[in-house]
Amino acid sequence: MSNPFIFPAETFHEYSQETHSCGCTHATAPELEYSSKPAPAYTQCDFIDSRIDVSAQYALYEMVKGGGSGRNTAIQMFSAVKAGRLGGIYQQDQQVPAQRAQALGIGWWQLIPQGQNAVCLSQPKSLSPIIAFRKAIASNRFAVAQALDTVWKTCGISYVPVFPPSGKPCPPKKSAITGVLGGDDPSVWLEDEAPELQWGQGEYQQPGRECIAEAERCLREATQSIAAAFGKCAGNPVCTASKAGKVLLALKRCNEALQRCDRAARSAAGR
Repeated sequence: MSNPFIFPAETFHEYSQETHSCGCTHATAPELEYSSKPAPAYTQCDFIDSRIDVSAQYALYEMVKGGGSGRNTAIQMFSAVKAGRLGGIYQQDQQVPAQRAQALGIGWWQLIPQGQNAVCLSQPKSLSPIIAFRKAIASNRFAVAQALDTVWKTCGISYVPVFPPSGKPCPPKKSAITGVLGGDDPSVWLEDEAPELQWGQGEYQQPGRECIAEAERCLREATQSIAAAFGKCAGNPVCTASKAGKVLLALKRCNEALQRCDRAARSAAGR
C-alpha cells in the first residue's frame, strides 16, 4: 500500500524532499528570505504641517529622536493630526486657538491654566481638540517637547494608526529669500538661516546656546510675519518686490542680533 502522505516532487516544486532512516520522505519548506533594507526613519521634514506650529515640529522631532515613551507620544500626536483626530498644535496666541478661546467666551491668554505650559482644548465638542502651548516657551524646543508630552494624555484621544515616515530626506537647503518667494513652507529653511557659530566647552557654552535660542526666536517671528505678508501679495510683482526687501531687512536684523549676542558671550567668558 502506498503512503498517501508522500507527494510527488512536481506537486510542490518549491519544496525539497528529505529521506530519513525510517524510509519515509518529508517535504521541507525553503528558508524565507528577509529584506536587509532598514525601515525608513522620520526626518525633521516629515513633521512639516500647517496645523503644527514650527516650534512644535522641532519639538516632536526631538521627542522621536529621544526614543522611549516620548517617541511613542510624539508619533501618536503627529498621527492624530494627520488623521484629523487632533486639530493641531499651536502657540496660544495663534489664530486657531484664539478663535477657540473666542468661542469659549475667553481671551487667548486665559486658555492655559496657571502652572501649566500647555493645554488640550476639547471644547466645543463639535470641533476636534487642539493643543495650545505658551508663547513664552516657543524658543525652547525641549521645553515645548516636555509640555506636549505632559498634556497629550489629557486629550483623551484613543489609539490612531501610525502615520509612517515619508522615507525621503529633507530637501536641499535654500536661502530664506528663495524659500519664501518659491512658496515653500518657511519651516523647511527657518533653522538653516541661523549663522553657524562655533562654541567650545565651559563657561561660554551656555551663553552660546542662549544666543542660538534667541536667534531662532527672531527668525521664527520674522518668518511668520513675512509668510503672512507674501500671502497678501497674491502674486503681485510690485508687492512681492517690496516684501522681499523687508525679508532681507528682517534677516539682517536677526543676524546682527546674533552677532551681538555672540560677541557679548565671548567677552563675558574672557574669549
